[in-house]
Amino acid sequence: MKSTIKLYLTLLFFTLCVFNAEAQTVEEVWEKHMKNAREWYEINEFGNALQDYLKAKETLPTDSVAYLEGALAAAYANDNATFEKLKGEFNSVFKYTSPSFHEYSEIMLQASLSNEENMTENTLKEAIRMYPNNAEIYGGPLLSMYFEQNRIEDATKLLEELVPIVENAEFAYTLGVIYQQSENIDGALEMYNKALEKDPNHLDANYNLGTIYYNKAVGEINRLNTLTLEEFETQNTTINQQTVDLLKKAKPFIDKAASGDKHATDAFEFLQTTLVLIDHVQNTMEIMASTKKQDNSVVSFNDNVNLQAREINMGTPSTPNVGAIVSTSPNASTTTQPSQANTEEITATPEKEESVADQNTTLAVPVVTPSVPTPAVAVKEEKKEAENLLPAELIMSDLQFVYDGGVTTLSKGGSGKIKLRVENWGKGTSFAPTVKLLASMSVPGLNFDRSVKLKNIEPGDGMDVEIEVSYAKPNAVSRGFKAIKAPQNKFRVMVQDSLRNRSDMQEFMLSLDQSGSDDAGAVVAKTVQKGTNYLVLIACNNYTSWTPLANAVNDAQNFKNVLLEHYHYDKENVYELYNEQVNKAEINKLVRELATKVGEEDKVLIYYSGHGYYDEFTEEGYWVPVNAAMTQDDMSQYLPNGTILKYIKALKTKHTLLISDACFSGSMFASTSRGMMYADRVESFKSRWGLSSGGLTEVSDGNAGEHSPFNLYLTKYLVNNPNEKLTISSLALYVRQSVMSNTMQEPQGKPLKNVGHEGGEFVFNLKNPQ
Repeated sequence: MKSTIKLYLTLLFFTLCVFNAEAQTVEEVWEKHMKNAREWYEINEFGNALQDYLKAKETLPTDSVAYLEGALAAAYANDNATFEKLKGEFNSVFKYTSPSFHEYSEIMLQASLSNEENMTENTLKEAIRMYPNNAEIYGGPLLSMYFEQNRIEDATKLLEELVPIVENAEFAYTLGVIYQQSENIDGALEMYNKALEKDPNHLDANYNLGTIYYNKAVGEINRLNTLTLEEFETQNTTINQQTVDLLKKAKPFIDKAASGDKHATDAFEFLQTTLVLIDHVQNTMEIMASTKKQDNSVVSFNDNVNLQAREINMGTPSTPNVGAIVSTSPNASTTTQPSQANTEEITATPEKEESVADQNTTLAVPVVTPSVPTPAVAVKEEKKEAENLLPAELIMSDLQFVYDGGVTTLSKGGSGKIKLRVENWGKGTSFAPTVKLLASMSVPGLNFDRSVKLKNIEPGDGMDVEIEVSYAKPNAVSRGFKAIKAPQNKFRVMVQDSLRNRSDMQEFMLSLDQSGSDDAGAVVAKTVQKGTNYLVLIACNNYTSWTPLANAVNDAQNFKNVLLEHYHYDKENVYELYNEQVNKAEINKLVRELATKVGEEDKVLIYYSGHGYYDEFTEEGYWVPVNAAMTQDDMSQYLPNGTILKYIKALKTKHTLLISDACFSGSMFASTSRGMMYADRVESFKSRWGLSSGGLTEVSDGNAGEHSPFNLYLTKYLVNNPNEKLTISSLALYVRQSVMSNTMQEPQGKPLKNVGHEGGEFVFNLKNPQ
């Protein structure tokens, strides 16, 4: 009995041991399969990993991990049958559907699409429908498919579906391109703006937005061409204002495109062209506005006073004398008999110095003294005297354009003449009549004088006038402008004198041959700069009496760093005065030291950043040194603009440029200078230019720790400029428009008065042009 019980106990013990050993083996087997599966998965052997996951699931059917990880391996292995089986079994065992299966099914789809044979139109459409959060992944290949097959309509519908649900700016941009090409301009504007909402730095969207507004502006200009003369008189102001508004809308987008990629020289050229056109249209508006004023006062009765006519330069003439139109000598005989008209022709050539100056300022023409007493009283009495003058009646006739060489179009390198006759059929003298030319477009390389002053015309007299026009050939250093294709350029012409007597407006068409690219055949000429570039920096933050500034010194140093890095400036030729050094004695000492070093081929750039002051009593502007008192009772430490100009005149350089970021710094300029000219030409003549952050107004110092608006846009343009030679007029146009668009300031860029300016321009020479 005992032996039987012992036998049963022994058997029970062995049974328990065997059962326990079997339980440990199931767990160990499951872990072994899971371990192997994960090792296969890590090395992307998804098929082998799937087999071990299936074994683990069979070993322990109640563990969910093997189902989920196995389904993921099946998705990457693109084994749809096994994936669906695991999904069904999981749902059956655990009585719910894991969201992971939806995610894994997309993984399986993507694995399937890695095989090009599976990338069909229907598969991609279904993928977009099922997985809209990743629509960008499937929409891209589908769009490529449509574009390759030229199925633009299908591509448009797909993009219209995708743009609202994807974050990639390329989809909105691409739809904008399709809209723009199909002339759906409003749709294109909406899409480009959506692209910029997603990516404000999208260069192509910025560029194309700029082209839309620019082309709308050109459309307005073309609309002017269709107007009759009567319609032009009444509608030009409105249309020109709409043109300027559109160009100003275009400018920030083009600016963004140009500054985003320094290699995008086409965007920079586009920016230059836009700036020129803005300036051109604004000046056309000013000329037209001046003709409508009712003030009939005499500007001057004195031979020594030079009546200034506003002028827009379209470029630099190919020779110093091109476009130079003057009257004959004041001593030339004229007749006052109504029955016998004076038939002298205006063809005299000015002296070299006059013709050079005319590139930037109105040509000085002697004015014949009228046969009335010369008033020695103020302007009010002159106006009263004007009321007693008999009226002149200006008649313009025989207007035509004569192409040199007998051709019928003006090609690059060619020239011609605008010919007309001006007569006075009135009873009074026409004082300082001026021929005013209004071109519809600003065409780079087309050179002519926009305001040509004539001598006085007595009653019954007349004169023949010729105005030379040239069309410059492209060259390496004249790049930086995008050609405006305007095969026919309409010119409107009128004559107006100082008493606001004016002729009827007439017009003619100038046919231009603009075939070929401006860059065709142009070879980039690496020039060796003559002379040395000197840089003078004067800036003050820490005033003792005046309100301290936050950014003056920082702005000056920022400007210095830009020039040292990007242009031909060396540290040893940089002179700096900051804070307590900014006083009259130190400035005087610096200028005198500099004068001993500079030569006739050198260039000096003076940059001032600090307080400025304008005394309305003396009508003179001042720099405010660090120790200047803030009172009119003691202005002994103020530095007058007159002294600054004397310093500049004393520096015997080829070019001197004064850049002043200060309040009331616009009081030292000469008459307005307009237009962009070729750098190689203007650099050959002496220049004395100034660029100020404003006129006779206060200007902004900017937020503390940043830069003034003036300095910000000044240095931005210098950094982004890709051209070997950058003229100060180009820089001034950009700074002026940019600052005016973002502040209440109005920067000024013009030649300085009475300091030896001879018609040239200061040119910045880039170290590594594109």
